[in-house]
Amino acid sequence: MKAKTRKKKTASKTKTLIPKVKRYVKILSALLAVALVVGLSWQLSKMLRPSTSTASDKKVDWNITAEVSPAEPLPFKNKDLKKEFLKLQSSASSESLYRIAQRLQKKYQAKQVSIVQTAEDHLHVHFYFYQPKMVVKADRLRFLASDGTVFGTAEDEDLNRLPMLEGVFFERSKSIPFRFEAGRLLTNKSEDSILKDSLKILATTKDRLAFKKLTYNKIDGFLIENGLFFNRAYIGSDNFDKKIDNLINILNKIKQKNSYAEKIELDYSGKAFVKEKLLKK
Repeated sequence: MKAKTRKKKTASKTKTLIPKVKRYVKILSALLAVALVVGLSWQLSKMLRPSTSTASDKKVDWNITAEVSPAEPLPFKNKDLKKEFLKLQSSASSESLYRIAQRLQKKYQAKQVSIVQTAEDHLHVHFYFYQPKMVVKADRLRFLASDGTVFGTAEDEDLNRLPMLEGVFFERSKSIPFRFEAGRLLTNKSEDSILKDSLKILATTKDRLAFKKLTYNKIDGFLIENGLFFNRAYIGSDNFDKKIDNLINILNKIKQKNSYAEKIELDYSGKAFVKEKLLKK
């Protein structure tokens, strides 16, 4: 009898305790839900709140140093570069150093521009420039660099210091537009080959034969124009070293005779046809 009485009391206590536990669980769940909502609201307001410590809002008196490769005098003054950089900074608060470098690359017709922040208020800007060797006629006057890249924008006054190259893009038409990438003209294999040969001719004639214009023709090859003691010299599409040596020997003889070559044709065998006239004394 006593055992049955104990079981009844235990069951009664359990029935009384279960509702209380359920009530406490509900209260605790409600409190946790409220805390979660408050926490999320606070995080969201923090994210949406305007930041006062971003790089764009922070006024920095930048200390900028510049470096140029190949080592040449800077094409700008440091203070002008600083103004340009600050202008770019203020124009777009989210603009990265990479985007700024791209804009500077386009502005100064550079091969590459890198910007490194070396301290909180210091930036080091490194310009890698192309080395222009000729002015090439493309969609307009452009520069031909020593590595065969066609880039930038040339002016007529640049022809006073660099020879002109024509005929490279003779096969281009409206169906083959001029396209650019990172400031350089995109060229095909045929055009690359002509540009490479043009630079080879220029290197072979360096300090030995001055001329103002080089023209490429698909049939006749290369034509050197407006040189010292000659007007036109056809050198074809190969054996440039041998032909230019021959051309220089011919011009030395013409110079000794106080003559002028209107036209010189050099064939593959090394023979030359020369049309000359005596200069007036």
